[in-house]
Amino acid sequence: MHAVVKRASHAVYRALGPGMAEVVYRNALCLELQSALQLLGMQLAVAMEVVRPITYRGTHIGFHRHDIVVGNCVIEIKVGKTSGSPQYEAQVQRYRRHIHPAECLVLVVFGTASVTTAIHPGTT
Repeated sequence: MHAVVKRASHAVYRALGPGMAEVVYRNALCLELQSALQLLGMQLAVAMEVVRPITYRGTHIGFHRHDIVVGNCVIEIKVGKTSGSPQYEAQVQRYRRHIHPAECLVLVVFGTASVTTAIHPGTT
């Protein structure tokens, strides 16, 4: 799935360039992913803004909203400079705590000069 997300992200960046809002990149990436999955014959739904509950000591305390979910892959989109920054790594660790262990997490950063993707695989 990471290869599909990476190709789709680069296609979106080539078409839109830098400086767009996160929501614009998210919407375009969803369209690109749907097209790519269809071409590959993969029967996976592309869902945006997937809401998941957050619990604390067994009590529901709020929600987390994932940008995109495709199969067992959670895709989080950021607009910034680079995916290797400590800020993004801290966010990745926070996201990992709120997704199922079998799910992979792909961080997509649409930067000022390029787009980068980083995969954080699930445990299975």
